Amino acid sequence: MRKIVDSFTGIYDEELNALEVDDEVSLFGMKGIVAFGCGAYGIGFYDEIDWDLIESKILEVTGCDNAPYFCHNDNFISFWELMWNFNCEDNHCTVVNLIT
Repeated sequence: MRKIVDSFTGIYDEELNALEVDDEVSLFGMKGIVAFGCGAYGIGFYDEIDWDLIESKILEVTGCDNAPYFCHNDNFISFWELMWNFNCEDNHCTVVNLIT
């Protein structure tokens, strides 16, 4: 059987750990699993995403009052959405932390 996605996502967390599919991660205290969904790598959360919390962190993290741009899925957020909204550079997603 052909493997559909690689294990490595191409993204690194706050501490520059390589993020792979099935890694457990944290985003502002919310825990989830690195996954491939909706055509992108991102985080699948155990519970619904607290969008108000995430959007409230944009100014704190970036120092800019950026207008948030998210798809607002119930329990999945792509790394692209996080990196775009939090002004992350290259493949370094500074708001995600590897747990496992």
